[in-house]
Amino acid sequence: MEIINVKAKTQEVVAVAEQEVKGTPSSLTLVNRNTLNISGVSKVKSTTDTQIVAVVGGSVLTVLGSGLTVKALSVETGALEINGNVSSLKYGGAGDAGKKPWYKKLLG
Repeated sequence: MEIINVKAKTQEVVAVAEQEVKGTPSSLTLVNRNTLNISGVSKVKSTTDTQIVAVVGGSVLTVLGSGLTVKALSVETGALEINGNVSSLKYGGAGDAGKKPWYKKLLG
């Protein structure tokens, strides 16, 4: 992930990251740690009030926090808006966009 622009203001932090995976561009914009806009979303795998898991640009993105809700989702445009207190963003992990772990490939 390449960080494109980060601006810090009083009571406001805007972080924009752009990534291109498998030809699918994606971006993340976090405002005040409580509004997260994501483009390039192909699927939302699961949602709870503490975790939202989505497939973004071919990779799994896990959003952790509290009071998380999906405010808007458009599969046609790949746009996702999440509200709540965002504490962590993590790419990858188990089940990364349907990819098999190396040991499962080896063992068949």
